[in-house]
Amino acid sequence: LIDDLFFFSKLDMQKLEFQFEAVSVRPFIHDLMEEFELELEERNIQFEYHDNLSEDFYFNVDRKRLHQVFRNIIGNAEKYGGQQELSIKVELNRSDNFVIATIKDNGPGIPEDKLPHIFERFYRIDSERTKDLMSTGLGLAIAKELVEAHDGNISVSSKINEGSCFKVMLPTTA
Repeated sequence: LIDDLFFFSKLDMQKLEFQFEAVSVRPFIHDLMEEFELELEERNIQFEYHDNLSEDFYFNVDRKRLHQVFRNIIGNAEKYGGQQELSIKVELNRSDNFVIATIKDNGPGIPEDKLPHIFERFYRIDSERTKDLMSTGLGLAIAKELVEAHDGNISVSSKINEGSCFKVMLPTTA
């Protein structure tokens, strides 16, 4: 909790240092997804990654911070995945000058009335259910701030008993 609070306060005050660099999208995301695949397989979580890009290109990112965005989203899917066999699927696409990473899970979903709030600080969908999970309610707020610091956008859609779908859009460079 203290680490999350400290990190978020630095981010909020724009005191967090970023190490932006031009990074080739495909190899970077591929390596990142391989790492998640190994971790999730160990926990018996089905994981799929599909690169739907027709060519490689670059984006300007802080590798460590972008890794944290995916860690927070995938970690939430894992944490709140429910009792059934959890499945997480990541797809990589491009639209205009954006790379789009779509992270879908088959978890319990998020109630429609809660969706507008999930990127808010300290927001937890069900505080009774999450108090035992060491949840700070900061993971998705941090992910949103980090994506926006990359001039990107993050959004979510969800259906009860069908799962959630997060979209992370990041601008590409020429």
